[in-house]
Amino acid sequence: MKLFENLVAYNSYMGGPPPLDKDFDINTLEAFQREWENGYMPPIRHEFYSIRLVEELNTDLNPGHHTSRPEVPFLLFKSPFQVLSWQTKPGFKKGWHLTFTENFLRDRPQISSIIQSFPFLHLEKVIPFVISAYDRDALITVFQKMQQAGQSDHADRFSMIASYLHIMLFRIRGLYGKAEAADSSLGTMVKESDDALYDEFRHLLDLPHPYHSLNEFAEELAVNPGYLNAVTQRVTGENAPFFIHERLLKKAKELLKTEELSLESIASRLEFREVADFQSFFSQHAGMSPEEYRLASKEKPD
Repeated sequence: MKLFENLVAYNSYMGGPPPLDKDFDINTLEAFQREWENGYMPPIRHEFYSIRLVEELNTDLNPGHHTSRPEVPFLLFKSPFQVLSWQTKPGFKKGWHLTFTENFLRDRPQISSIIQSFPFLHLEKVIPFVISAYDRDALITVFQKMQQAGQSDHADRFSMIASYLHIMLFRIRGLYGKAEAADSSLGTMVKESDDALYDEFRHLLDLPHPYHSLNEFAEELAVNPGYLNAVTQRVTGENAPFFIHERLLKKAKELLKTEELSLESIASRLEFREVADFQSFFSQHAGMSPEEYRLASKEKPD
């Protein structure tokens, strides 16, 4: 299965023009031909977010999970590492296509925080999200302003684009909130997606590995660290680091009860770089030093 890590390769494969930047692109759907003209696109993976606004559609559409001719206008969202496979019949389509990578978000924490808190951008399934004509027109205006900014030679054009994207995401999040209130199946879909990711996270916690940080777990699960944290909080009320540290502390306590193991050996087994790092971690999360815990556990089993 092909994996696309940058927009240059992705746009070329889709038969579209070169992107504005390797980490950001905006264009009309009419500019992309391959996925609509060839009828079938075999499964691929990619490493970016995508928002599509379909204004007009005169063909049957099957984005892997949803076969029909959806009511227009509608939005489609794609998230990093999602498996995509399209099947269409000859026809006409009109709309907008916006794509950005994690690198684009990295220096824009305000946008990243919206992405992480917006579950519809992270669903495994590509589901058409129907909107009103009024909201379509409002979003088209923002798409047009982003495209104009991208095509300008202004030194701060990507800062301008980021501002428009911020506005768009807020508006879409509001639309999703209304749709979720009107259609309980959307909330169910999000909960199922959250539960599935949390189950994967808990399973990974139970496996032997050297991971200590949220970033390491998120990378293994192929999701944004902030999103993994947001999902864990929605499901449990606690953040992901709480469970990561809980797991590590439990293993440390088990090893400390083995008298023949030195602190150096325990730190090494738990993949700490230095003994001092292990001592600092344990003291912070156990409320006592490893030595104090070992002594106390001899007197009173934990």
